[in-house]
Amino acid sequence: MGWVLDQTFDIEGLEIQVLASDPGPDPTTFVLVHGIGVAASYFRPLAEELSRHGRVIAVNLPGFGPTKDPDRTVRISQHARVTREAVTRVGAGQAVWVGHSMGTQVVVEAVAQDPTIASRVVLLSPVVNRAERGALTLARRFTVSAARESVPSAMASVKALLGGGLGSFFRAFPIMLDYPIEERICAIDVPTLLVTGELDETAPRSWLDELAEACPGETHVDVVGHASHQAMYTRPAVVADLIVKG
Repeated sequence: MGWVLDQTFDIEGLEIQVLASDPGPDPTTFVLVHGIGVAASYFRPLAEELSRHGRVIAVNLPGFGPTKDPDRTVRISQHARVTREAVTRVGAGQAVWVGHSMGTQVVVEAVAQDPTIASRVVLLSPVVNRAERGALTLARRFTVSAARESVPSAMASVKALLGGGLGSFFRAFPIMLDYPIEERICAIDVPTLLVTGELDETAPRSWLDELAEACPGETHVDVVGHASHQAMYTRPAVVADLIVKG
């Protein structure tokens, strides 16, 4: 799969990059929003799988990947507004919005702000577990989960983190920690799929069940076996199958 569109926009003083595949014959569009410290490149294995079922649009959030570091704190609400505007400019229409880790917060907030943008929502390893909302605890959970990743997955994370710089990561961490996803998900009234890895300590099944209970729309929870926090990278075919089937 190759990106046929690569555009960078300045929205609200923030630089955001949008990558898109060929639309193809299937009318479905998937919007992919990455997590903290990584970039759209991390979605490539999943994007390859999803491109067989529709158009794939991936974003590089402000300060991540190749986008310019805004050198200031960007709230989840602003990330959501900027992302909505950017994908609208490339003709996303009503899409399946897929977020990973911190990207789940951006997706939830974007759809809460404008429910018309999403036909479905997919939350991969949503954070932050309300029962463990502390910086040291979360850092420990991330570390344990990272240690369970495959070498290619871990290397892709490191490459993306170093490529985007550390400033945005450290500014985003407390913002991610404080975002009340369990409250904002109450505004999501479209079918919602929540997925975690069997070995992902940052997003245990009990936390996904809590989010599913809070969501007023139809929900489904799945656990990917033998996978940790980055199941969409290590088990892309399995995760894509879950997304396509809804």
